[in-house]
Amino acid sequence: NIHVKRSVPGGLDEAAIEAVRKVKFQPGKSSGQPVDVLLIIPVEFKLN
Repeated sequence: NIHVKRSVPGGLDEAAIEAVRKVKFQPGKSSGQPVDVLLIIPVEFKLN
């Protein structure tokens, strides 16, 4: 599940979510078993 922590106007929330969805992740594991993991990914936009 992807959640935006701090929203910004101009459609950037949607762009950030789409960028994070494209990242490939390895599942979190403990003793070889999958576990839930909280991962915070900062997304920075630079507009010219």
